[in-house]
Amino acid sequence: MNAIRRLALLAFAAILGLGSAAAAQTPAEPEPEPEHTRRNTTELFLGGIWEEGEDGEDGENAFAVGVAHEYRLFRYVGVGVFAEYAADPLGTWSFGTPLFLHPWLGFRIQLAPGLELDDGDAEFLFRAGLAYEFELSEHWRLLPELNADFVDGTTSVVYGVTLGYAW
Repeated sequence: MNAIRRLALLAFAAILGLGSAAAAQTPAEPEPEPEHTRRNTTELFLGGIWEEGEDGEDGENAFAVGVAHEYRLFRYVGVGVFAEYAADPLGTWSFGTPLFLHPWLGFRIQLAPGLELDDGDAEFLFRAGLAYEFELSEHWRLLPELNADFVDGTTSVVYGVTLGYAW
């Protein structure tokens, strides 16, 4: 298993471990549900991407940067948009319209159809991801996240940290 896959698995295990630690520290009585759960969150993503190679070749790694916006429809469901750029050697843009699920504590599941643009060619993209939200203050959030992009039979692992501002 190459180093990037090990790093991705380690990050995923860390996200699950942090969520378990947060669950152990929850108060005995649940907090009341907020009256108005609709909210906007604008996010900046910084991380990396590993794309598997073709025909058994080694994969490629690249720096990734992106922006996203989520509109929370209900307490547990949000919708949004994202745009992300993977630097050289990939040099691709990814765009999508995610459905965000917030099932438990700070966990967030992302399911997103979209497009990947590579040298002017557009391919259908589907992203599935997991993140854990840490509240830094009333408005600021920090989310380590791990995503898998499926494009034309190729799988990419996108990993990094998102800084979000909720308003």
